[in-house]
Amino acid sequence: MKLIIWDLDDTLWEGTYVYDGDNITLKPDIKNILEVLDNRGFLQTIASRNPVEVLEMIIKFGLSKYFILPQISWHTKDIMIGNIINLMHILPKDIAFIDDLIFNLTIVKSKFKDILCINACDYDKILEMDVFKGSRDGRAKKRKEFFEDETKRLKIKEDSNSTDDFLNNLDIFLEIKQANDNEIINVLELLNRTNQLNATGKRFDNVEELKKRYKFHHIIIGYPEDRLGSYGLTLVAICKPTREGILIDELIVSCRILDRKLLPCFLKILQKNWNRFNMFIRFIPTKYNNILKEQLKDCGFIKEKFINHMIINKRIKTNIKVRIINGI
Repeated sequence: MKLIIWDLDDTLWEGTYVYDGDNITLKPDIKNILEVLDNRGFLQTIASRNPVEVLEMIIKFGLSKYFILPQISWHTKDIMIGNIINLMHILPKDIAFIDDLIFNLTIVKSKFKDILCINACDYDKILEMDVFKGSRDGRAKKRKEFFEDETKRLKIKEDSNSTDDFLNNLDIFLEIKQANDNEIINVLELLNRTNQLNATGKRFDNVEELKKRYKFHHIIIGYPEDRLGSYGLTLVAICKPTREGILIDELIVSCRILDRKLLPCFLKILQKNWNRFNMFIRFIPTKYNNILKEQLKDCGFIKEKFINHMIINKRIKTNIKVRIINGI
């Protein structure tokens, strides 16, 4: 579990904002519950059918630090949660939704069957649920910091004329290098937890298994950064140059950069580094990775008919400005 989505009226507090206004009161112990969940590494946000002024109550109660990218509108809850999924690129199976109305829980569950839906009457029991034991590792903390920066990026996006204008305004640079022994541990973690942007869906038990399987390959990694902060390790290509071209046996992209158009930049550098246009990416369809397939098609790749490869035989084009630090 990564993300908890809270309703507000009769869930986080007693009463409804529209009718009760300043007379609403927080439910008993709710602030402590939010604090504990935050300390356990969970992301938290809001999906509430209210006017945007309701956020003033969140600030008044001192709760704004717990919530990222809140959705406040008059849309139905399934639409709001769909917006959250699109913004945060978190799979439904990693989301819990807490609401007091059975109707809202039902429509969300009917659209996103893997979301864990919890009736707000049980809010005081969630800290004892196994699924909310959480993690205090550094990765969870970095995930929250990233989404705090992402809120600022969305403001830049609103003020930009187009997607390309937005990305150029971010002033992105991309460091590409061969993974060292310490970084291979992070490669393994990214490979094992990535679903939507994982070309094969293959998992490895440990670093030794990964290194043995690909002992004749290069493990190339990418670290993007923009003027608001680092995205961390978000690109991995386990590959080797051959006479026919570049064979990529594992391609992994973090969902953090899903809409940053950095995949073509990354692959273009591999073409340039080994002076080969032909590129073969091993692609095994899974329940989740069609998003990566579509991104590769946008780069110019086509699917081979009889084997699990996406191929390209021309220079990959990019249309955004990215400063490259090539350490391969």
